[in-house]
Amino acid sequence: VTFSATATNGGTAPVYQWKKNGSNAGTNSSNYTDALLSSGDVISCVMTSNAGCTGTATAQSNNLTITITPQVIASVSITASQTAVCSGSPVTFTATTVNAGTSPVYQWKKNGNPVGSNTNTYTDAGLAGTDAITCSLVSNAVCVSTSTVSSNSIGINVTPSVTAAVTITATQTSICPATPVTFTAAALNEGSAPNYQWKKNNLNVGTNNSAYTDAALANNDLITCVLTSNAACVAIPAVSSAAIAITVNPVLVPVISIAAADTTLCGASALGSLTASATNGGTAPQYQWKKNGSNVGANTATYLDPAIVDGDVITCTLVSNATCANTAAVSSNAITFAVHPQYTVSLADTICAGDAYILGTQTLTASGMYTEVWPTTTGCDSTVHLDLKVNETVTPAISIVANPGAAVSAGQVVSFTATITHGGTSPLITWKKNNVAISGATGTTWQGTAGIQFAHGDNISAELVSDAPCVTLESAGSNVINMAVQAVGITERDIPENFKLFPNPSTGAVSVYAPGKGGSVQVRDVLGRVLKEKQYESDRIFTVDLSHIASGAYTLLFQDRSGKRWSVTVIKD
Repeated sequence: VTFSATATNGGTAPVYQWKKNGSNAGTNSSNYTDALLSSGDVISCVMTSNAGCTGTATAQSNNLTITITPQVIASVSITASQTAVCSGSPVTFTATTVNAGTSPVYQWKKNGNPVGSNTNTYTDAGLAGTDAITCSLVSNAVCVSTSTVSSNSIGINVTPSVTAAVTITATQTSICPATPVTFTAAALNEGSAPNYQWKKNNLNVGTNNSAYTDAALANNDLITCVLTSNAACVAIPAVSSAAIAITVNPVLVPVISIAAADTTLCGASALGSLTASATNGGTAPQYQWKKNGSNVGANTATYLDPAIVDGDVITCTLVSNATCANTAAVSSNAITFAVHPQYTVSLADTICAGDAYILGTQTLTASGMYTEVWPTTTGCDSTVHLDLKVNETVTPAISIVANPGAAVSAGQVVSFTATITHGGTSPLITWKKNNVAISGATGTTWQGTAGIQFAHGDNISAELVSDAPCVTLESAGSNVINMAVQAVGITERDIPENFKLFPNPSTGAVSVYAPGKGGSVQVRDVLGRVLKEKQYESDRIFTVDLSHIASGAYTLLFQDRSGKRWSVTVIKD
């Protein structure tokens, strides 16, 4: 605290003596500062004047008694009338102060921005969920340590306003009489304990439940549901659903009848054509046709049967999908078919020139297409179509040739070939030797070995049996080939004098006498292959065994020890 002295007639250099509780303090100054004052201290000042003509040079000031007030702390706290509100609801905030002084100043703030007025309350009806409210206090209390202080922050839980709603669905809306229908309510913002009031034609029905079942509905009944919500912040607690209109359909009786285009048919492939007429069959009726009690046909209102026989019975079963049909399946009337035989025959035939073909009432001798109809009392006439061809008569013929010719050597193979005319598709050829059939020789060719299959002077011929149409003769004989076979013996070149070989032809072994110094003999076939080889001594008869080889002509090649060579042809029967 600083004390100041004001002097009167102090002169030009007055002297100041400050006193604290009667004791000197401070310095010779008109001001005195003391930071160690206590309550009850008395401060005074003695001034000594140097002014002339003063009655008294020293003057005593008044006393100042010090009163010390303790320092105080200002504070402010706020509360809210409610901390959880619905959107748009007003909330009042109240400030409680300590050491605010006699004229405190209040500054309310929302999210740090000034709001409200200079009062200890603030009301806000536009709070959001993230808003924070505070209050600043400016205290004018004596000895306050800090004059401006801030309160705690309060955040408000703001729940948005909600709208309650209810929609209803039905298990079905188009029903048959006395069919139970369950209606189900789907609620929005209904709260923890919603109330459901069902209504039929605006009259209360059912119970407080989200589902309602009614088995006594009438045509055009209207069902609604009123929801009373207990959800927080609901705008309108009681709301009504849209109405569901119920259609109650009458009971229908399905009926089916069938008709045939014609019940009297002709032929083994008679075509039965039937049509079904349905009443109360629904949008997708099913048809099951039956033939003699067995399922046939397809799921259509028409049935075609290409294999109807006499006495067949056709019916049809209708399965209706009409709404409220009193029965699903009903059977039609029965239709019995009468089928009479009828034939349509296509023939192809041939005759030979000069012959006649009898077709019903017609006698035919020329090629062409002909039709004959056989009428019946039932109207199922039969028809024959004939493709007739008239073939000219022909004469079969056969001729044969021999290769290499008719004159051959013993052991030589001869091929006989037949050329035929008008033999047909499967001609039969029989080869003959001396007019006797040769066993197994029936083709257009036949081979024989001279001296084995035929001999010198044999006559070879062939006979043709023709299967050609319109032949003048069924069989024809060929020309005759007279075979000249040169006998094979010891006639080969370079054969030594006195050489002997017998028998020739032979059925097994041949005996040989070969003069000279002895040597070797080889048995060779027509290809020159050595089949057998044997050594022999001079001036002796020896044998060559041919029993193990096949019939045919073979060459025996001899070579004596002097190097002389000769050959002989032998026939093995």
